Amino acid sequence: MYVCYSWLKKLVNFDADVNEVADKLTMAGTKVETIKYFGDKINGIVTGKILEIKKHPDADKLVVMQIDIGDKKLQIITGAKNIFEGAIVPVALHNSVLADGTKIKKSKIRGEISEGMLCSIQELGYNKNQYPEAPEDGIYIFKNDVELGKDVCEILELKDIVIDFEITSNRSDCLSVYGIARETAAVFDKDLKKLRLEDLDIEENNFDFEIKNRDLCKRYMAQEIKNIKIEASPQWLRHRLIISGINPVNNIVDVTNYVMIETGQPLHAFDADKINNKRVIVRNAFEDEKVKTLDGTERNLNKDILVISDDEKILALAGIMGAENSKINSETKNVLLEAANFDAYNIRQSAKKLNLRTDASAKFEKEIDFNLAEFAMKRALYLIKELNIGEIDGKTFDFCLMEKNSFRKINLNVDKINNLLGLNVLKEDMVKILEKLEFKIENDVVYVPSFRKDIEGDADIAEEILRFYGYEKLNLSLPKNNNVGGNNKNNILDNKIKNILVAQGAFEIKNFSFASYEECKKFYLGNDLDKKIVKILNPLGEEFNFMRNNLVAGMIKSLVFNFNKKNQARVLFELGKVFELNSDSDREKFANEKKVLCIGFYGEKDFFDMKGIIENLFYELKIFEFNFDKSDIKFLHKHRQAKIFVDGRYIGYLGEYFDEAQEIKSRIYLAVLELENIYNRAFCKVKFKELNKFPEIERDLALLVNKNMTAKEIYNIILEFKQKNKVGILKKIDLFDVYEGKNLDKDLKSMGYKLIFRANDRTLKDEEINLIMENMISFLREKYDINLRV
Repeated sequence: MYVCYSWLKKLVNFDADVNEVADKLTMAGTKVETIKYFGDKINGIVTGKILEIKKHPDADKLVVMQIDIGDKKLQIITGAKNIFEGAIVPVALHNSVLADGTKIKKSKIRGEISEGMLCSIQELGYNKNQYPEAPEDGIYIFKNDVELGKDVCEILELKDIVIDFEITSNRSDCLSVYGIARETAAVFDKDLKKLRLEDLDIEENNFDFEIKNRDLCKRYMAQEIKNIKIEASPQWLRHRLIISGINPVNNIVDVTNYVMIETGQPLHAFDADKINNKRVIVRNAFEDEKVKTLDGTERNLNKDILVISDDEKILALAGIMGAENSKINSETKNVLLEAANFDAYNIRQSAKKLNLRTDASAKFEKEIDFNLAEFAMKRALYLIKELNIGEIDGKTFDFCLMEKNSFRKINLNVDKINNLLGLNVLKEDMVKILEKLEFKIENDVVYVPSFRKDIEGDADIAEEILRFYGYEKLNLSLPKNNNVGGNNKNNILDNKIKNILVAQGAFEIKNFSFASYEECKKFYLGNDLDKKIVKILNPLGEEFNFMRNNLVAGMIKSLVFNFNKKNQARVLFELGKVFELNSDSDREKFANEKKVLCIGFYGEKDFFDMKGIIENLFYELKIFEFNFDKSDIKFLHKHRQAKIFVDGRYIGYLGEYFDEAQEIKSRIYLAVLELENIYNRAFCKVKFKELNKFPEIERDLALLVNKNMTAKEIYNIILEFKQKNKVGILKKIDLFDVYEGKNLDKDLKSMGYKLIFRANDRTLKDEEINLIMENMISFLREKYDINLRV
């Protein structure tokens, strides 16, 4: 938000310099981003009158002038074509400086002395759009008689300061010079100068108005102005527009822009004679309806975009930009001036869809006060009358669904506010501060003005008082609460999981918690998706209209992004929440949130690499009772996927992502773990036990089994033998080889297992182990028809 410093000083009479103003306003919560100085380099340029022009004796394209600058006369040489005797022009004297920093010195040109230079508007730091009376290419000539020798910067108001404020979205009341002036007056304890306004005569006028969408337009005001005289605005008005970043156009358009900057309420002026049948309709656009806006671009609309139209055509995109067919030009005679209040969310969405963000839409999308429309209309009509731009018809149309000049009520509890602040502020000081901010206080009740939408309770009132009472007056003290902070077990485990994965070469990612319906459906493993999915009431767009129920969609997008950036391989993980409803009755309540870990990679890795990552994770978390089993998840490869169990409880899955329309030419592997059961079984503290003093014995076992048998089934069969025969010394069963092909029947495969035996109280002997192996082989052959491979 740009604010002209000289304009601010007109509204609040304070003596502080701009740096002190910036510091105090920042400390009061209205943060200053930058301070920009205009014309600060210009020096030594004064007004001068051309007394005589003679041709240069030694140059055909140059002339020698005698110029009166008030206290003396100068000789200056120029090649400008638009000068004439009697013209008053800007004269850069010896040792003067132009806007771009160029220094002007006395010099000799083709044998003649030149004691300075005449200046164009560009050399003064501006352009013809900002000063329309200036020639396109030539010396600037003052139209009116001005005092000779006077500083040009004062006459043209070339020097000024602009303060750039960062305004948060909840403070739409500060999106104007007047709003900033209100804050400034409170900071310096000065009076705020009231703006001069024109009284309104609210009744039906010569136009027929119809507000079809009253949800998106809660207030609409319009005023006809006749016999307009289109011309350039006065210098002071153009200066304030220029310094605020807006180029002047003509007097009526400039007034609408000026009032928008001054009050924060966007206005729009229509050429009244171009409105068919004097009928104005506020409605939604038709699907695929088109309009050419003031920037010359034809735009395709949809039914969600609010427009202003007549019987035949669209006149404006409500709150965003006018249409070319009703714009003000040099032939305009009558104007319809509009001041309205449009729905903030709709304006923001419409501007985003059209890729068209304007000064007006930027203000509307912050939800400005609906009473501001009347205030701005009164101010604009006053300026139109004061500048003699046109004749005010005297009848103003005003459609308003809200209670005008309404106030919210909050009890002024002095003790509670002082308790919140830890101060002892007197009641009269509180009242004084609040009244400076245009709150009303009667019988210990604070009436909050409608433009302060951010004030809702005692804490907000306390903050307003503290902002202007002074943060520096707060007493330093230690917190009275004895609670000791720190991470809980789940947070500790989250950090440990992240460290374990990073140590294995993975990178953490964070995706949006929003998803489209298609993403929720594609990776959903349950039933009745429509009863479980969490819909967002005010989504950012169609791609983000649901809370995500899985992390897989975001993971795949991230992997594809990395692949397209030419990363040869990448291991990523995300630890985040997914959302789901319990039943239909929960739709008006909060959704369940589950913490989930998703791991994904592509490159020179396969299914067993992912399995290894999971196993390492479990070992590091001291989870040893886990296993993998068959799975049939639809979006994973049929033969390269598995369910994951911890202590017999299902906690997730892993496998190769399968999609016929896959975007990258590399296999993608995924793993998804629900963390609740991991939290319950992981040990944050490590327990040590004495190392076994006795050696272990290894035996390899190569088995010929049916091709359809899984490693899990073989593991369970060997485990069955161990338990049935009470072979406690069998400590570990590891699969190390799977073979199919040559020298084996097509229905068989070979599976190699490493068996590890160890006793806690003795050294095992080969004879004991050989006997166990013989019994195991007999058990496998007789009960399950599993034979040794020889």
